[in-house]
Amino acid sequence: MLTACSNADPAPEPTPTAPASEASESAGVDTAAREAAVAELRSTLPDEAPEKVVVMSVPLAEIIDSLGVVPAGVPTSESPLPASLDDVPRMGTVIAPDVEKIAELEPDLILGPASIKDSLEKHLSATELDTAYVPTDSLDDLIHTTLAFGELFGKTAEAEALVAQVDEARASAGDASDVKVLILFGQSEEFSVLNENTFAGGLAADLGATNVATELGLEESYSPLSLEQVIMADPDVILFLGSRPPTCWQRSAARAVEDPSPWWAGSWRR
Repeated sequence: MLTACSNADPAPEPTPTAPASEASESAGVDTAAREAAVAELRSTLPDEAPEKVVVMSVPLAEIIDSLGVVPAGVPTSESPLPASLDDVPRMGTVIAPDVEKIAELEPDLILGPASIKDSLEKHLSATELDTAYVPTDSLDDLIHTTLAFGELFGKTAEAEALVAQVDEARASAGDASDVKVLILFGQSEEFSVLNENTFAGGLAADLGATNVATELGLEESYSPLSLEQVIMADPDVILFLGSRPPTCWQRSAARAVEDPSPWWAGSWRR
């Protein structure tokens, strides 16, 4: 059985980057705030690296894999996982975890996203296994989680190298300050608009784009939006994130809005 532990086989050599501190400075990162966020997150994780960990999130599984740590179990998902995890047992979906399989593994720790903690706990609490939930909603959340995982698994250098690559990409990203973007999540004809406190919204903000949610003063990360508001907002770009294949919801959205003027794009990830 493959397991996650602090002395796992070394990860592939990261792409050479500038030192983490230089990359952070060039990206305008508040280093003190980042360190404080990582320290707070690290305090919610075990003191010692777990020998066997189950990861109930595709992004978290990707982070763990990038650090060179092999999990004992990963979620069943239509989103592709790294090929290096092909032989790792699937533990059911994040919505419906296979509690029996997870319990049989007897992991030292189950990692999941904080955004669905309540949902996962309804299934996992009966196992009495140790769990930890980390933030994954924004790019900064994933950076903090990567650095905290680096400390947990003894992979600090690998984590800092990954984050440095992200900081460099942010610093060199193009300017989209003349673009107004509407980011929608949902399926069929029921959609919510995403503000800057979400992963996609944060990326748009990094590029300087104007988010329709901000213009409308929507404070919730996900807020309902009427078709009338969509048309009145007149966005240059409409981005969709859905839990069904793109052809399904793109057709629904195109029929709903009818106005072909915006550039429609899509991202599908479960």
